[in-house]
Amino acid sequence: MNLDPVDQRHLSIHEAGHAVVGRALGMACGHVTIVKDDDSAGHSITDDPYFILQAWEDAGRYRDFSSVMTGRIMAYMAGAEAETVILGFSRGGDGDDREQAMLMAEDMGKDETFLSRARRQTRRVVRRHRAAIEAVAAELLASGTLQALEVDRLFEQHCDR
Repeated sequence: MNLDPVDQRHLSIHEAGHAVVGRALGMACGHVTIVKDDDSAGHSITDDPYFILQAWEDAGRYRDFSSVMTGRIMAYMAGAEAETVILGFSRGGDGDDREQAMLMAEDMGKDETFLSRARRQTRRVVRRHRAAIEAVAAELLASGTLQALEVDRLFEQHCDR
């Protein structure tokens, strides 16, 4: 990918934000990459909401489906929020993230007030887990892609519980 170093840093923080916040919210997450593919400059994977709900129930954490969807919305918001908190501003490029968050909120019957609250809550989670986001971002800059277990390890090493 031919991004200048500043753009690469923003992209790595953005994708690390998704990956770390998803984990901080107890969601099953997969790999994260800043390697360009046909659809995007990078991505982070959060599992299917029904899989997450079942995993929570298996662990004795009984939540309703709206909790899973709120967590997914926050995970989508986390990329731009991580850029803003850590780098001072977001370079954009989160249009699809915003659209997906809005669609999920609409499906839940929620409005802009809900999304504003979720964004503030996401910002708090980003601040709390900043060290983990920066650690994942540094590894992404070095290798381009991290498998789920690598991200899990970095999260555990740097998480603030």
